[in-house]
Amino acid sequence: MGAKPPRPRVRVGASLILAGAIVHGVSVFLPWFKYDGNTLNGRDDFLTKDMKVLQAPGDFWLFFAAVLLGLGIALFAAGRNLAVAIIAVVASVIALFFSLIGIGAASTTRDAVGGGNIAFGAVLGIIGTLIALAGSITALSKRRR
Repeated sequence: MGAKPPRPRVRVGASLILAGAIVHGVSVFLPWFKYDGNTLNGRDDFLTKDMKVLQAPGDFWLFFAAVLLGLGIALFAAGRNLAVAIIAVVASVIALFFSLIGIGAASTTRDAVGGGNIAFGAVLGIIGTLIALAGSITALSKRRR
């Protein structure tokens, strides 16, 4: 029985995870909601359907951006590691759900104030997590030769 071949490099997948994490993290500070000349970003408070305050939903986005950034660096440095790639897929999916919560927060705030528009920051966060998810799936699918 021979030794296992070396781990394949997953530079494309790791680069996509890194890019998605950066886009996801930056989108927290971009406008999520605009109304009457005011803008709210992920660090501001939003209203829920029952008129309660949702405090800074972007904090979760920043946490997941940091997690994805770390996983992307680990995959870039170490090559394909099955455990890290699986964790990256799971973290990307969880981050995607939290991104959808951000869109929901902007939407319910729009309904509560009676107008306004959902801005590009909330949508860009979803795009960032989809990029990270694509990168983690790419890294997971790489095989040893």
